[in-house]
Amino acid sequence: MRRFLASVRGRLRHGQAVQEILDRLAARGLVVYPYLVFEERADHAPGDASRVEGLRARRLTDADLPQLEAIAQEVRSERSAAARLGRGEIGVGAFDGERLVAYTWCDLVNLGGFGRGTVLRRLAPDEACIAKSWTMPEYRGRGIVLFLRSEVHAAMRALAKQRLCSACLYFNGSVRRVKAKVGAEAVELRLALRLPGGFKRDLLLKRYPRPA
Repeated sequence: MRRFLASVRGRLRHGQAVQEILDRLAARGLVVYPYLVFEERADHAPGDASRVEGLRARRLTDADLPQLEAIAQEVRSERSAAARLGRGEIGVGAFDGERLVAYTWCDLVNLGGFGRGTVLRRLAPDEACIAKSWTMPEYRGRGIVLFLRSEVHAAMRALAKQRLCSACLYFNGSVRRVKAKVGAEAVELRLALRLPGGFKRDLLLKRYPRPA
């Protein structure tokens, strides 16, 4: 109960009261998640990376699997890093010394929606999908997201990827503010729907003008 109340207080503080209700329904088998699909340019400068002192960033490799798998065991929403590397996803991590404190995974094949295994479409040759970003709780609020995004942009440009796609829950105000800072613009409003009994749909509700 104490953990639940702390979660509610945190989400209220970030304007996520509605999302808290939707998450409680999802835990009971009724998933109703409105979300946005964003696009951003890989040549956009997402902020001043010098704000973060003492950190370095690099591409993730098999040598980082022990740290990545330890995080996956602690955080239930994290998936197997070995499986991501095996599928050809590109990971970029931020390190404090030798400690991995944040990372972003990019899928070069599919644009994923919400729900495990949901694929909205195949990516174009100049596109990549930001599939997952995560920062250790004690390192949040220090500008690492923008620092890491700058490194992700550079890694994707090196692979000739010019457009980065991503998805964000509609009521997640904190993530949407980050999207604005990195120059991401919403291109679709969608609804992930799953009902008890196995009914599952991902519905397009609205298209927005695409970024120039």
